Amino acid sequence: MARRYNPVLNIKVFPNNEGAAKYGNSNWTPWKDGSNADIHLSGDKKYSVRVFEEEDGRLSISITEPLDVQPGDDLGSNVRQGGFKRVADTKAVKRGLSVADDMDDNIPF
Repeated sequence: MARRYNPVLNIKVFPNNEGAAKYGNSNWTPWKDGSNADIHLSGDKKYSVRVFEEEDGRLSISITEPLDVQPGDDLGSNVRQGGFKRVADTKAVKRGLSVADDMDDNIPF
């Protein structure tokens, strides 16, 4: 069984020289899909929390919801990025699977 991680929220925090907290962000607002949005976390779900160190000294905190998905014959159905979806669909054609009729056959590689 494959696992997919749906993004829930990202938080950027910056180094803090004042107070007890080493990092902070006093102007953070929740964003989802490029605009302000309410974020809801459920007590009966599990989440994946990861912290990344950025080159400029800040930290990025990522919360995602892991979902178990059944792999299928349609390789492109679980691909979310446009460029990679096209590659997955091309691989499906080579395997003899059906894909959308409007796919471009002139892939430059």
